[in-house]
Amino acid sequence: MLMVFYGLTLSVGDETRRYMMSRGFRVIEKVVLEDKDTPVKSYFTERKLSDRERLDSCDFKYRTNYGYAGFNKADIFDAIYGNENAILCMTSDNIEFLHHIQAGYGDAVPIVGVYIDKSAQLELIRAKGLSDAEAQPRLAMGDTVADVIVKNRALFDYIMIYGGESSNFNFEAIRTQLDVLIEKSKERQKRFLDSAYVEAPYQGSENYVFMSYSHLDRTVAGEFLAFLQFHGVRVWYDAGIPVGDNWKNVIADKLEHASAVILLCSKNSTSSEDVKTEVDCAIDYRKKILRVRLDESEFDRGIEMYLKKFSHISLNEIISYENKVMILSSLEKIGVKTEKK
Repeated sequence: MLMVFYGLTLSVGDETRRYMMSRGFRVIEKVVLEDKDTPVKSYFTERKLSDRERLDSCDFKYRTNYGYAGFNKADIFDAIYGNENAILCMTSDNIEFLHHIQAGYGDAVPIVGVYIDKSAQLELIRAKGLSDAEAQPRLAMGDTVADVIVKNRALFDYIMIYGGESSNFNFEAIRTQLDVLIEKSKERQKRFLDSAYVEAPYQGSENYVFMSYSHLDRTVAGEFLAFLQFHGVRVWYDAGIPVGDNWKNVIADKLEHASAVILLCSKNSTSSEDVKTEVDCAIDYRKKILRVRLDESEFDRGIEMYLKKFSHISLNEIISYENKVMILSSLEKIGVKTEKK
């Protein structure tokens, strides 16, 4: 289970992380790059700084008040798929990552907005003994967080509120809210894992496969795609074409750089001009093609002559464990690495 917290700061952030760790959650460490002087540095004496090269290698990067922060998809994948529990904490006026999470994993990952009122912030700042120079940007950061939460309310599944206590920091109210959020997140995780989940098309620079299919076979294609992604196969499919881009140019580029092609073969795809164009392009690039048969339909003779060089699989064979192993083995034979997530 993964939970994303937006707006954690000062002792509220420290105590939230400590409490979640006591409940068995790992805190995902971010790659941090500072690119300007900021008076809030003194509070982060244990922050581990990185260089530009390591930041650029991250799948996700976002602007912060002190520079940039980033992390990799691999760091969150185990939590998303239920292999561990983890939290990711961020505070920034750049919320692009939250949009990425909601678009790609919204069914599984709750996004929690943390609101700390101004009087509580002042209490926490005084308790930390921070200077006026450091207090002012922190108060401004709190205003930014509140503004982001209000203007982007649909992004947040839950709002956690800390109003503070006069003269003494009291975390009991937060702890109670966290207990409720953990239970709700468990229910959400179960619903997610019980359903067939499909990731967004792969957009990175590592090896990936191109999946060609007819949109009339969308339901079965989604089930097969979920199976591939669950076993670590990076897949690009045409839902990844940005609006307004030239369809043929994008297809040609993605096919040229794909390590292999998975072709869902059916009466719908064999009669689809778009699928035929994709297969012709794959042949021009001499790509290895794994044909997955949905029925016994065939393409024209020229395409069939090329396809017969490679093995094929019947999709109904995906049901048994033995045939799942065969499918993964067939993928590895055409150079596609698989690894269960």
